[in-house]
Amino acid sequence: MKRIGMLCALFSALIYGIAPVFGKMTFAWGNNSVNLTFWRASLSLPILLVLALRKGKLSFSWQAIKDLLVAGGLQGLTALTLSGSYVYMAVGTATVLHFVYPLLVALLCAIFYKQRLGARKIGALCVSVLGVAFFFDTSNPGNTMGVFLAMTSGVTFAGCILWLNRPSLKEMPSFQFSLCVSAMVALISGVFGVCAGRITMDLPSVAWWIMIACSIATMVCALALFKLGVRWAGAVETSMISLIEPVATMVFGLIVLGDGLSLQKLIGCVIILGSLFYITFYEMRSRKAQGEGKTMVMEAE
Repeated sequence: MKRIGMLCALFSALIYGIAPVFGKMTFAWGNNSVNLTFWRASLSLPILLVLALRKGKLSFSWQAIKDLLVAGGLQGLTALTLSGSYVYMAVGTATVLHFVYPLLVALLCAIFYKQRLGARKIGALCVSVLGVAFFFDTSNPGNTMGVFLAMTSGVTFAGCILWLNRPSLKEMPSFQFSLCVSAMVALISGVFGVCAGRITMDLPSVAWWIMIACSIATMVCALALFKLGVRWAGAVETSMISLIEPVATMVFGLIVLGDGLSLQKLIGCVIILGSLFYITFYEMRSRKAQGEGKTMVMEAE
């Protein structure tokens, strides 16, 4: 089952990696980042509602509602800032910058929960900061805005991940949680889009089919595959396989959109992904060593 779980994690990462590329394709037909975020969240709601109701009637405690509002708000900000960064930079480089969030989670845990970072994580954070520096181009103000938005999406997503540890959210069925969060993302992006005049339905049919496919693929299929990956392959192994996502985005962005990648930004990508891979690989080895140690203790007893 572990191999099947790893395949599930791989396909999940590929879906998450390819979807932004096709989403940005719709910009050429009059779409925009806010409209893309709104419809991608909205179009998945009917399917998620059906899947959530399979577990029975939807019911929420008052604490769960409050926690969902925070998680949905953070996810909404993540979606808006990440899709907004696509306007200023290639989707691949934006996704790499967004993927700094695992290290930001560790940093936030150290700040708010007083968890010890350790020399390896501190080193990885410093190396990642160095990698981010390679993305700045002072001659192009739009590039700087793209870096800011992509990094902001990483910060808000890191906060969302930490908030998912709330007891009311940990116990919630995955499709029920996805339904609520998607509804919050649609609400936030919809209100912002209406106020900014960015919501539109005047798009060609090909753009609508792409948005529908991206919505179902990311919010339903990829989510289910990721959950199966964690269940059968393990959380750490799934996290390591998920690092394929930004690589897939860069490759498909180059093939489909013709996104160029300068040597400077390529070095930045290698530095950031290298630090993430190192930390994830170290965590996997540490957990395996702990598991073997527990097994030896049980055998000795």
